[in-house]
Formats: sequence, structure tokens, C-alpha cells
Amino acid sequence: MRAADPDVIILCTPNNPTGTPLGLDVVEAVYEAARGIVIVDEAYQEFAPHDAPRP
Repeated sequence: MRAADPDVIILCTPNNPTGTPLGLDVVEAVYEAARGIVIVDEAYQEFAPHDAPRP
């Protein structure tokens, strides 16, 4: 990510179609490393496992 230095990063959690969520540690690491805007898209939250933590 640092080599590309994007202006905007979009994290889809959980992703589609598997419903696999990102851990809060991953979201925080991206936020700390990013110089641009970080967007966390939770549009598919209803497909995540019920015990999955939300970022």
C-alpha cells in the first residue's frame, strides 16, 4: 500500500460473496498506514457470521 500511496482505500467487511469479515486489528492497521481516506463499507454485514466482531 505504501508504494502505491492511494488517496482513498475502501475496505469491504464482510466481503461479498463469502461474508468474511476483517478484524478490527486489520482496519486499524490500514488506518494507521494510510495517508488518504479510509472507508469501511459494511453493506453486507447481515451476511457475516453472527459472532463476528464489527469494526
